[in-house]
Amino acid sequence: MTVADGKRVDETGWLENATKNAASWRGEILRLALIGLIAAVFALTTNYLRERPVPIWSATGPAAWRDAAERISCNDLKPLLKGTMKIFLLDVRSPQLFQQAHPAGAFNAPAHDFMDYYATVAPYLDVADLIVVVCNDKDCSLGDLVAHILIKDLKHERVRVLYGGWEAYKEADLPREGEAP
Repeated sequence: MTVADGKRVDETGWLENATKNAASWRGEILRLALIGLIAAVFALTTNYLRERPVPIWSATGPAAWRDAAERISCNDLKPLLKGTMKIFLLDVRSPQLFQQAHPAGAFNAPAHDFMDYYATVAPYLDVADLIVVVCNDKDCSLGDLVAHILIKDLKHERVRVLYGGWEAYKEADLPREGEAP
């Protein structure tokens, strides 16, 4: 062993080479991380700017709960409301929006305080043939949240989220109560 520049090395320079290699690996790892970050930013920006972007973070996108409730369209709901099935309409919009106008016969249980309202609506949910969650718009992330609670936590099996939410319900001219906004 010899001493060179205050470092002990053997004749092959192993310690010196190991130090250079470690620094080289750290640099490579940082470069790879930077390339990955740039690629992710580029991909997300490109997706955002597309005419029809992939809904990555929406309720129906790739990051959505896979066990969220299925959707039901207004066209499918209309004959069910006229039939003999017991349909329970659960409006999860705010009390202010519910008071302005809501589906005829619907109960209001705002999504953010759903468990506070659950005891009131539970007896109706238990006997319903189908629970339809009505939210504000087509993304309906709050509707999916309530549906997730109903399906997974409270063990209700017959839950659907209204595709298009309240806006679609109004456009389909389904029965409603309250003053139309």
